[in-house]
Amino acid sequence: MTGVVLGRFQPLHKGHQLIIDKSLKECSKVVILISSSQESRTYKNPLTFLERKKLIELVYPNITILPLKDIGVGNNCLWGDYIVNFLKEHNVDMDAFYTGEEERRLNWFDNYNKPNFKIVSLSKKEVNISASLIRDMIISSNYDELSKYVDSRIISEVLSYRDIFIESNENKASKSI
Repeated sequence: MTGVVLGRFQPLHKGHQLIIDKSLKECSKVVILISSSQESRTYKNPLTFLERKKLIELVYPNITILPLKDIGVGNNCLWGDYIVNFLKEHNVDMDAFYTGEEERRLNWFDNYNKPNFKIVSLSKKEVNISASLIRDMIISSNYDELSKYVDSRIISEVLSYRDIFIESNENKASKSI
């Protein structure tokens, strides 16, 4: 069974890890899609695809990671179609799609009357954190709080990006949805 996890991972945090860990428990193969892969050094997307991939690989060294560019659509179903077609182009047969419990994500696959994959959503109640709050902690040097939400295996690498987060914090231009 193949599970797919999608996120921007700006940066990877324990909320993301809950979703990835659940997929790893339930699936024999997991593919992570890093979205907004074409964008970096902006407020929403400070890190490059390769920087985000490196953080994930430090925690999950044997996982498949693919870049997924944003297409800038507001239509949720078009986004779902785009994900499914992208996976087909990369020969990934998705059996399960893992995501955080966000309304817009739960509607991505409404074009599929009965999708041939299951959708697994995890509640934010597990770890109520967002990457933007993580970036704010890094910028403000709130390292004690940060250590609650970022895996100890990557915290030094995340902190090495502090200047990038500071510089990107001013760049509000984004094509990310």
